Amino acid sequence: KKKRKIRKRLIKMVVILIIALILLQLVPHQTSVIVLFGISYDTETTTSINLQFEPLFSDIPHYIGELTSLTELLLSAGNLTGTIPTEIGKLVNLNILGLDVNELHGDIPTQIGLLRNLTEFSLDNNYFETTIPLEIFHLTNLQKLLLLNNKFGGTIPSEVLLLTSLYDFNIQNTQFMLPPNFYGPEICNYITGCQNTWITVNECGVCD
Repeated sequence: KKKRKIRKRLIKMVVILIIALILLQLVPHQTSVIVLFGISYDTETTTSINLQFEPLFSDIPHYIGELTSLTELLLSAGNLTGTIPTEIGKLVNLNILGLDVNELHGDIPTQIGLLRNLTEFSLDNNYFETTIPLEIFHLTNLQKLLLLNNKFGGTIPSEVLLLTSLYDFNIQNTQFMLPPNFYGPEICNYITGCQNTWITVNECGVCD
């Protein structure tokens, strides 16, 4: 009798466990949602955010790095302030990053170099005063890099020539300088803005 009771209990426990597992499978998968600039986004399924010309009047929050499925992030002309958070480097699937025409300043985080799928990166018309990190030149898929109308300074590294997919590198109205012995058509194939104050036609040698 004791064996029968034990067996019944075991069977009952197994049945309960099976039912519990089945119920777990039927429960909808809970996804994570964050609120960015007053809008809710699913961190797993959101692939594109386009808020260009929206009056955001905000910093870029650090938790933007949770949107790891993003391939396109367009925040141009949104009255953004503050700095670019280091968490931007978690968006490893990004193809296009547009942060132009805002009031951003400070350093460009080195974590940008983790965005190996990036093809377009626009930072023009902001208030950056530092130089650009070498990590940007690890982005070998980069086709467009727009830095014009900032106060960027320092010397453009020769590593820019490693970006063989780059066809639009605009540095008009910045304080960049060319490195020594770095003139001629090879650099002019990449750089727009040879006729500004800091990079002249004479320095470039061959520029239309």
